[in-house]
Amino acid sequence: MKTVFCSSAIILNSKKECLVSSRSNKTILSNYFEFPGGKLEQNEGFEDALIRELNEELGMTIHQNKLNHFIHITHKYEFFFLYMHVYLIENFQQQLMSIDKEKLVWVSKDNLANVNILPANKLIMNKLYQFLK
Repeated sequence: MKTVFCSSAIILNSKKECLVSSRSNKTILSNYFEFPGGKLEQNEGFEDALIRELNEELGMTIHQNKLNHFIHITHKYEFFFLYMHVYLIENFQQQLMSIDKEKLVWVSKDNLANVNILPANKLIMNKLYQFLK
């Protein structure tokens, strides 16, 4: 089974809402939402991959010192094994746009459970609920 290495971000605005993105343009798991991020490229670290992915997907400029490691997770999907580091970005105030035309939604803690989020991202949500208390 193939292992996929990814980085993801929990981006919180000043109201403590977090950003999720649709996956409608993806070939697998396209009916879900996810925390922004993506796969590592060859010889790329987790933080560098996240900075690149956020710029490519959202036009977001972020520096490494603004990334706070939040959790790392593993999850077995049907076709691959996921190993992902997740970083927290707080009090984010830039205007974002989805460069790949995915739907972006700011979600409050109370509404997170209503989002059809990727199964692996549900593992992140448990810690996020505790953090947002």
